[in-house]
Amino acid sequence: MASTSLQLQTHYPLGIQQQIAAIGMALDATPPQVIGNDFKQSEVPEFLGSMHNLEYLNLSGTNVRGLVPYHLGNLSHLKSLDLSDNEFSLRVNNLDWLYGLSSLKELDLSMVQVSNGENWLHAINALPFLVELRLRACWLYEIPSYLPYVNITSLQILDLSFNLFEGTIPTWLFEIVHLQHLDLSLNELDGQIPNKFENLESLAILDLSYNFLSGSIPSTLGQIQLVRQSSLKELHLNDNNLFGRLEESLVQFSSLEVLDVSSNDLEEVESVDLSHNNLKGCVHNFSSNSNLDTLDLSNNNFRCPLPDHIPPTLRVLNLSRNSFYGPMSRICGILGVNKSLSSLDLSSNDLSGNIPNCWEKGKSLSYLFIKDNNLSGHIPSSFGYLENLEWIDMSNNNLSGEIPTSLQKCTHLGILNLSRNMLSGEIPNWVGESFQFLGILDLHSNALEGNIPKELCQLTFLRKLDLSGNHLSGTIPRTCVFTSMTRVPTIPFLSNYFFRELFRSGYDSPRSYSTWFEIAQIFGLRGNYSTKELDLSSNSLTGEIPEEITKHDGLQVLNLSRNQLEGSIPSGIGNMASMEALDLSKNQLTCSIPSSLSKLSSLSHLNVSYNNLSGEIPFNTHIQSFEASSYMGNDYLCGPPVAQSCSALTMKALKDQHCRYSEEDEGQEEEDNMNLLETPSFHISMVLGYVFALGAFFYTLLLKTSWRLAYFGFLDRMSDNIYVTIAVATAKLRRKFLNE
Repeated sequence: MASTSLQLQTHYPLGIQQQIAAIGMALDATPPQVIGNDFKQSEVPEFLGSMHNLEYLNLSGTNVRGLVPYHLGNLSHLKSLDLSDNEFSLRVNNLDWLYGLSSLKELDLSMVQVSNGENWLHAINALPFLVELRLRACWLYEIPSYLPYVNITSLQILDLSFNLFEGTIPTWLFEIVHLQHLDLSLNELDGQIPNKFENLESLAILDLSYNFLSGSIPSTLGQIQLVRQSSLKELHLNDNNLFGRLEESLVQFSSLEVLDVSSNDLEEVESVDLSHNNLKGCVHNFSSNSNLDTLDLSNNNFRCPLPDHIPPTLRVLNLSRNSFYGPMSRICGILGVNKSLSSLDLSSNDLSGNIPNCWEKGKSLSYLFIKDNNLSGHIPSSFGYLENLEWIDMSNNNLSGEIPTSLQKCTHLGILNLSRNMLSGEIPNWVGESFQFLGILDLHSNALEGNIPKELCQLTFLRKLDLSGNHLSGTIPRTCVFTSMTRVPTIPFLSNYFFRELFRSGYDSPRSYSTWFEIAQIFGLRGNYSTKELDLSSNSLTGEIPEEITKHDGLQVLNLSRNQLEGSIPSGIGNMASMEALDLSKNQLTCSIPSSLSKLSSLSHLNVSYNNLSGEIPFNTHIQSFEASSYMGNDYLCGPPVAQSCSALTMKALKDQHCRYSEEDEGQEEEDNMNLLETPSFHISMVLGYVFALGAFFYTLLLKTSWRLAYFGFLDRMSDNIYVTIAVATAKLRRKFLNE
């Protein structure tokens, strides 16, 4: 059986005679043999053209030279021919011999000199089954702009790069509708990029780099993604003479992995938003864009160290939600040349090591986000130079040490989030004294200890305080009433500068910055107030729950669980009308559940389990709708939804005599006591009524002779009737028994 595959592309030194012998052996080999060769600048054997059944011929990189045998055109069954990468040592006079390869599907003549290539395209167009064509660096200098009939419509890969083509991009390309990869780079093409690329519905890779193309980038390139399922993945337009505005040209793109538009005459745009794509590799060099104000590359797949080529005019840089790795030290170089950067977002990456101590160079920063990384070490003292800082989020890292005193210089802070780290020491008193605009303080899941500073009560605009998951001790400060946790209207806790810069930087776009919705929720800008939350859970707090806490009638979430709190639940708990979630579980609370709790109509989560509560659960349809697990671990509670039922005596037994109850509860208890007192007198009056009625009846019989005779006569008649009825029934039964 003759061989249908011959591959000679790998480099093993064999002599010419050995090579010819090996080829001869391959002719009859079954299965086909793979022969590694270095032909050492010998010519391609002509007898290869006589292998009529050959389907695959690969001479790539075999170091052959000379003229490609014209007889290869006799291989009518050939499906794949690869003569590439022989360092320009192979040549052909023309491509007319391709007419005989009617079955060809793959053709690679890269780096084969085509000395007379005027009609090369007509020869290629005669191959109707061609799927892949690579003619890279073939010294072709003419590419027809028009074909009367396009026969290569099955073509998927077309590489014509590194030739000498001049003129405009030919229109016949747009009739190859199955084209997936088109490479026309490294030529001398000029003119504008045609608007017909939307016809190439399968195009995934387009490379037009290193030409003389001019004009703007057509929006029809983006239309490719709107008409097909698979998106354009790579677009290379670098090193041309393109102009216009980048963000207007590429507004349709959403699934790019590679984009290169460098070395053009594009206008220096003020804002570039390439977020929410699949861009990979490293960040393009934007340093030449001297007017660039905003650069958003968030939500992509960049995987490399942080870029160090950022324009000095940049004010907003968002690199979040990528895979940037390595140390943050490169940020010092960015801050060194950029004196106007106001917002820096590096969150949700793979950055590691210490936070660099070079923030004296970033005095213009107002917003700094480095959460969700692998950063470690102490918070650098140079953060104290960031006096304009309004929002800083360093949560979910491995930071340790104490909160540095230098932070108290950041007096404009509105949001401070240091949660989910390994910070230790006490919460500094100056947090409440220096941060007069603070609206969110989140220190949860650290190793902080000591008391809750009473100075925190000075934070008028505080809407969220989360100190949960630490080692705090002592009591809850009794005098704290945070105005912003009430329903009294308050101004936003961040300065007007925040909002002015927010809109100026384009952060009102949900696409450009995902936390805009969080901001809107915080300030109620979309008609809803943000969640007002007080979370002191999972600490070692002691003492009673202060009554002052119930003055926060705007509070929506209150979590004091997993502490050592004692005493009763404040009777004014029902005044917290906005409450949606209340968790007081796993403490040492005593006494009954205040009946005012039933007033919390917005309550959707309630947990008072594992305390020492007693008495009846307030009866209310809403309160009874919570599962029994919300009350479990309180052995002296009764009433629905727990299994232990309540009776008046049971309730009195379950009452803790050492507890103080509200006036409403006391009123209910007095009513129950009155009921207990009224119950015996009711039964006594019933008995006396029966005795009196019977006595009157018999007294009348004694005085009235006619009534007495009639009464006893009635009794005689009734007894006679009863006797007769029984006698007749007995006789019938006896007769029936005897007959049987």
